Amino acid sequence: MTLTDAFSFAVAPTVPDNYSFTLMLHVQSQEHSFQRALVLVAHAPVFRITETRFSDGDNGMPDAGESADMVVTFKNTGSAKVSSVNVLLTSIDTNLTLNVNSANINLLKPDSSKTLTFHATAGSSASFEHLYQIRSDLVANNNYTIPIRCICFPVRL
Repeated sequence: MTLTDAFSFAVAPTVPDNYSFTLMLHVQSQEHSFQRALVLVAHAPVFRITETRFSDGDNGMPDAGESADMVVTFKNTGSAKVSSVNVLLTSIDTNLTLNVNSANINLLKPDSSKTLTFHATAGSSASFEHLYQIRSDLVANNNYTIPIRCICFPVRL
């Protein structure tokens, strides 16, 4: 007997990459019954920021009062692809204004990267060697959500 699509289960979007888990299959009939352990592995995307660059055409650092593109490279180091990724940057620093703070990644396969461009303006009151702090939040298909540590850029006066 074949039962197509007879069973299903849901995996939480917060499952760690390469997480091993066991499902116990119980089968019963009038003649026999048995149980068997099904060992499965869950796969998930894992995001890392591998490069940040302030593309000002000068020293690569946001000088006080300067506006420029901010280039950020995201890498999927996990074992599952992810699609429909919305990236939102939020300035934690009052000395930095994000003029363009969102972007999209259509598809990011395992062990691949995507570089996104944002735009920022550095405040005029930042002190020497000030680190601008930026939070990056990613939301993707299947309710996958992850905040990424701050992206920091030093400032020169």
